This record gives sequence, C-alpha cells and structure tokens, in this order.
Amino acid sequence: GKGGKGGKGGKGGKGGGGGGGGKGRGATSGDPMCKVFVSNLSWYTGNQELGDFMSEVGHVVNVEILTEGGVPGGRSKGCAFVEFASHDAALSCVARLHDSWLGDRQLAIREFRP
Repeated sequence: GKGGKGGKGGKGGKGGGGGGGGKGRGATSGDPMCKVFVSNLSWYTGNQELGDFMSEVGHVVNVEILTEGGVPGGRSKGCAFVEFASHDAALSCVARLHDSWLGDRQLAIREFRP
C-alpha cells in the first residue's frame, strides 16, 4: 500500500480575494491562472464528485468535464477543467492532488495553459 496521506494540516485562514467582476462562464472565461487541467478521470466521475474532491485544497468555482462533441451530459472524455477561487489554490491542487486516486483512476493534474 501507499501509506496514508498524513493529516491535512489546518487550512490557515487566507482571506479569499474579492471575486473578479461577473464574467460569463465557459471554457475560456474565468482566470486561467486559477485553473487546472485534469486528465485520466474515470468516465463516470461527475462534476459534483470532482468538485468535492478538489475542494480539499481550496474553494472550487467551476468544474467543466469535457464530453464527446462538447454535449452537456454527453459521454465524458476523461478530462476536465477545474477553476479555483485563487491561483494559490490551483497551485496547491497541482502539488497535492497530482497522482492522487479518485475512484479507480490515478489523476494527472497540471496547470491550465490557454
């Protein structure tokens, strides 16, 4: 086995920065610095489950699982964009959750490059 994950050191209170002015959602909106790209997802992992998993490292603003043909609710392509409230959260997601397991898959997580 892989040895447990070690306790989650307390989440020091980092005041969240004020949210940016209302931006339309969608793959190209939001702050690219706050996004990560997740691949090797199980095809049955949904937005909610992925968002809950990622919120371990910071406040998740948006989860977008890519689907065949870009159809909402279509078959998952096994990858997703996750947007956090801060760049720090996105960085710590890459640092802490890359190679972690969700369901039966080991996730690959990297910083989003527009």
